[in-house]
Amino acid sequence: MAYPNFYTETQIDKLTDRETLKLGFTTTAKTKPLIIDQLRASMREEELELNCKVTLREMLTYIVTESGAMQAEAGCFDDCVMSLALANHVHTGAWNPVESTDSFYIEMV
Repeated sequence: MAYPNFYTETQIDKLTDRETLKLGFTTTAKTKPLIIDQLRASMREEELELNCKVTLREMLTYIVTESGAMQAEAGCFDDCVMSLALANHVHTGAWNPVESTDSFYIEMV
């Protein structure tokens, strides 16, 4: 694969018990509430520090309609909200924090 950081997910076929590798993340009426709820939880638990005014503004206008759809209010956008929600969803387990110690620094002459 030319791009090593592509999001992949292993899916198991319920009938054949066969594993397949799925590339990317499909956003559907089922998966959208899942990733938005994960983002809500991450924000509530202060797991994310968000300093982007555009994203914060979009989050303030992101609503659940009477029909249950999750989207931006009329005349507003939700691209930043969705990209943050996707990144928050796929990052789980994708990296391990590295402790920064003195051995990472070189003494300057």
